[in-house]
Amino acid sequence: MAKGSAGKGRRKRHRVERTSNATGGPAGLAGRQARRNSAAQLRAEKKNAALAAKRAASGVEGAPKVIALVLAGENAGGPALAKALLAHSSSSDRGATVVGSKARLTLLQPARRVDAVLDAMKAADVMMLVIPADGGLDQLGEHLVDAVCMQGVPAVVGVLTGAELLPQKLQSASRKEWANSLTTRFPEHSKFFSFDLDPKCEHLYRHLSCVTPKQLAWRHTRAYVLAHNYSLEPLDPS
Repeated sequence: MAKGSAGKGRRKRHRVERTSNATGGPAGLAGRQARRNSAAQLRAEKKNAALAAKRAASGVEGAPKVIALVLAGENAGGPALAKALLAHSSSSDRGATVVGSKARLTLLQPARRVDAVLDAMKAADVMMLVIPADGGLDQLGEHLVDAVCMQGVPAVVGVLTGAELLPQKLQSASRKEWANSLTTRFPEHSKFFSFDLDPKCEHLYRHLSCVTPKQLAWRHTRAYVLAHNYSLEPLDPS
């Protein structure tokens, strides 16, 4: 034996025979098939849950989807926008609810006060921020948006009104400016429309019918109710 070669031989490994479970025998194939079936069932359950949530949010089977029109400026033109949306209702008794074949929408038009807007947003599924092209968000509008953000926003839709009154060369720039501003303020769950490009609100109505609002955590622990009229009656002292 040469010098220095002691102990440098290769270690002999013992072979262990594999069972049929590890080599893809009948038991192994049954296990893989069971895992595939379990994964397919989980995917089907998630899909059905998502479809059920979408149907519930549409307002067809349950309560109507509530849309709160928040006026960002003094001359935002909220009543004209609400009238255009109510024109899509198939019911003769429209009231404040748009009744369609795929969705029902209840429109709220709170006053331009912080308390009124916050009360409306407690029950609203979508905040429709109505922005006047001439002036944009005033100081009160900024306060309203900040207060709603602190309370929680399910989904946001921005609508620019009065862009047709601007000079022709400023109309496109105004739409782009406010669209970017809305995306910056609400990067998720937001969509922008311009009333002059969609005067009948066909695209806006389609989006409101399909949008699925984000669930707010505080609504699971604090009760709320939507009422158009209410009255307080004193208790009978007797």
